[in-house]
Amino acid sequence: MPLLYQKKDVMCMKCALYARISVEERNIPKYSIAAQLERLEQYAKDNNLTIYDRYIDNGISAATINKRKDLVRLINDLDNIDIVLFTQLDRFSRNVLDANSLIKKFADKKVSFKAIDEDDVDTSTADGKFIFDLKVSLAERERKKTSERIKRVNEFKLKEKKALFGVGPTGYKLNEKKQWILSEDAPRIFDMFDVYVKTGSRNEVRKMLLEKYNIDMEPTVISHYLSKARIYTGLYKGIQDYYPRIISDEVAETTERFRKNNIVRNRSKGTVYIFRGLLRCKYCGHIMTGGNAKSRPTAPTYIIYRCNRKSNNTNVKTYCTTMHQVREKHVEHFLINNIIDEFNKYVVSVNNAESKKDPIVDVNKIKNKISRLQELYINGLIEMDSYKEQYETLNNELINTTKQESPKLGNLSKISDILNKFTLETYNKLDRMQKRYFWQSLIDYIEVDKDKNLKIYFK
Repeated sequence: MPLLYQKKDVMCMKCALYARISVEERNIPKYSIAAQLERLEQYAKDNNLTIYDRYIDNGISAATINKRKDLVRLINDLDNIDIVLFTQLDRFSRNVLDANSLIKKFADKKVSFKAIDEDDVDTSTADGKFIFDLKVSLAERERKKTSERIKRVNEFKLKEKKALFGVGPTGYKLNEKKQWILSEDAPRIFDMFDVYVKTGSRNEVRKMLLEKYNIDMEPTVISHYLSKARIYTGLYKGIQDYYPRIISDEVAETTERFRKNNIVRNRSKGTVYIFRGLLRCKYCGHIMTGGNAKSRPTAPTYIIYRCNRKSNNTNVKTYCTTMHQVREKHVEHFLINNIIDEFNKYVVSVNNAESKKDPIVDVNKIKNKISRLQELYINGLIEMDSYKEQYETLNNELINTTKQESPKLGNLSKISDILNKFTLETYNKLDRMQKRYFWQSLIDYIEVDKDKNLKIYFK
């Protein structure tokens, strides 16, 4: 490529050296940054060019300009540069639109550019511009093919439950087969989730880590681990058992619910509200807030829950016209005496609703059929048209079946098991945090009206 926009004598010309390598090319010696810079520096020396600066994008694809920080920096420095050197066009761009955008930017600043390992391409002529676009198009095609190959390899690795990367979440390590196994940190991860679902408190988790493992972990770091609950059930990119399971699905669900509702201790007063996050106003649906109250100044303090969304405008239907409240003791007494009867009524209502539905087809059977169909196509045993036709039929059947399923059914037996073991003696031995966890494990929310009537909605 000729020096089209020569600003001054060659002896005074400043050049920029640009080197780039993608992640998948790091193990190819000829593409190494050091190898590229060595050839570029030698070219500058042989042609009496002064090196203004070196610009390096390490481990970055050529798909777009914006992600290549040093290329952006180079563009901002064009006023100080006469020519940009790179080894090959695919180091410069593998995207036709981006390549032509760069040509325009360079031309506006009267800056030349050259791929030192390729034949010259003169973009000032129609034929030269055609050859340039063709080379960039071929590079773009190769980039997309490489991306497709990597995607297929990764899909195969996922299916075989092989590692896609070298460092996994805390609690796992790689074996000789490049599969994830439990590490020595797995018990600590289990204990963190176990304490959290029993207490709903990051501070309790922190206390346990300090006492049992001599680790002082900030609450924000604990939150980071708790946010990975689904991963610790073994799930990754829709693949179950990609990692060995550390916690159960129930523990993951409880963790997510606690974090969503922000069920933590009241730090200012040290009060644990047993029904925090569970009580909702019947009229506006707002979660009722826990607090302390007295019937008279000299009386003992007791805990109440109130809806604070009172509004004087009765036309605003989303807000309450009365600020009603209920005592914690009233809620607790009602649940202790009525929880089993209320649950039995709930079971009857769910079973009645389910009896009106069509028989549910076994979802797992359909999923297995889809899996076998995909294997047949991958192994070349069926044609694309046949695969598409059969897949569409099975997928529609799966969608229709899934719509029939009730998410409540799976929880009924779990709640029943808990209630069968429920005794007042056992309950009274629980501390306030444990009581809160107990009710959270059973109940989705409790609706409260201004007359203190309670309606339970189970998980």
